[in-house]
Amino acid sequence: MPQVNDKKELRRKGAIFRNLYMLDSLPVFPARGLTTSEIHKRLDDEGFDITLRTVQRDLEMLYDWANANLDHEDDDLGIRRWFRKFKSQKLLDILPTSEAFMLVLSEQLLRKVLPSTLGEKLEAWLSQANASLSSKTLYANWMNKVRVVSDNYPVIYDEHHIDERYRKIIYECVLSEKMLSIRYQKGKDSELSSYMLNPLGLIIREQSHYLVATKQETPEVPQLFLFHKIVSVQKEYLDITAPKSFTLEEYCAKNPTGWLLRDTLVTVELKVKDHALDVVRHNQLADDQQLAQIDDTWWSVTFQCYPTYDLIGWILKFGPDVICVSPQKIREQVVNRLNAAISNY
Repeated sequence: MPQVNDKKELRRKGAIFRNLYMLDSLPVFPARGLTTSEIHKRLDDEGFDITLRTVQRDLEMLYDWANANLDHEDDDLGIRRWFRKFKSQKLLDILPTSEAFMLVLSEQLLRKVLPSTLGEKLEAWLSQANASLSSKTLYANWMNKVRVVSDNYPVIYDEHHIDERYRKIIYECVLSEKMLSIRYQKGKDSELSSYMLNPLGLIIREQSHYLVATKQETPEVPQLFLFHKIVSVQKEYLDITAPKSFTLEEYCAKNPTGWLLRDTLVTVELKVKDHALDVVRHNQLADDQQLAQIDDTWWSVTFQCYPTYDLIGWILKFGPDVICVSPQKIREQVVNRLNAAISNY
């Protein structure tokens, strides 16, 4: 009788070890799970002499045991795949210091991108991130050590420039690719215009949010619609008519929010010195930027881009440290604005 009990105990311990090994070898969701046959092969490779049916019974038993955190789903072919679930745990409870620090530093950007309805959730995330940092002695005084500033004059962001009901409809229509109708006011004293739109995407630039869409009557011509000029929005339960060739990435490459002057690439040549030179040495105005020294003072910077008011503004920003050499039309735009500015004084 003792020998029988010893054998049962060995089998029991063997089953426990086998199940522990099996759980430990399973991938963690959302990684692709393993089929029962794949699990059986792994066990067989490790020297576990069991049948496929035994593996099936073990998995079903562990699945019924809640503490095992085991789950499954069927793939596209209807084959069941097994994986481990995360334990119910708040992500920020296990957030490493570096990630907590990054989240806190991203606060200004997040406030501009997220709908204000997520404000409470954002506050909760930031509070947990702050607590994560403050609980570590090395980072306890982090708020006194770092400041995030804008490259431009720091304007005060208006979080309530569009009704949240309308923002939600716009987001839903963009994601579900359904048409929407809007009433739009181009200027403060302009009459309201009504449009049926095919929403294609969103662009967020500083405090301005843009809907990229085509009008129903011109489905091949993407346009920008500023959120704060949208007076009302209604979802239309119709599929959009997308342009034959459109990607948001290619559209943004033309810098449409920078007030496009010409929808054609041009080669720009500038002469730069001092502060402007320091900027283009450590940053690029375009992927193909070329920088060459002219003399002890001036350097030449050449690149291709779509001409925009942004480019003219960048040139004017540095005053005497930038000269536009070509193209002539951009050079004339710069000169005209300088003369107009001088005439104001």
